[in-house]
Amino acid sequence: MKLILQNLIKVLTKQSSLIVTIVSILSIWTLFLYFKNTELIIWNLWLTFYVIELILDILVAILFWLFVWSTVYKIMYFAWPTKKTMWVWSIASFFWILVSGCPSCSITLASYLGLASILSVFPYHWIELKVLSFIMLLYVVYDTLKTLEICNIKKK
Repeated sequence: MKLILQNLIKVLTKQSSLIVTIVSILSIWTLFLYFKNTELIIWNLWLTFYVIELILDILVAILFWLFVWSTVYKIMYFAWPTKKTMWVWSIASFFWILVSGCPSCSITLASYLGLASILSVFPYHWIELKVLSFIMLLYVVYDTLKTLEICNIKKK
């Protein structure tokens, strides 16, 4: 646990940490707030459900930010991309983070893409997927911080 806290301090004390923090938290919160109909949720599913969902959204946003920044820190620690490939790396990283780091957003986007009928088998209105995404993000952040400056790729 001491190693994880030390690595977390390393990640948080980087100079560009503030920029990444602002961009990642604003992007995730923009998606959360844009695709959420608060009045409809409170009217149909009561205030308790909305509060639970809001708490999970806040926790997922914080873990998402830690996931993004620790991953960027780890990538930069081992190999800094060249100027030629930086824009491709940035675009690919954005889509990778959006798909793998934000299952809660993906749920909302799935409903807009017509995939809601597939996900309608969940009895608690997909909040179980948010809990699962929170647990998965918690594990990923823990694992990334545990091996922050350790390369797991074996050389031939």
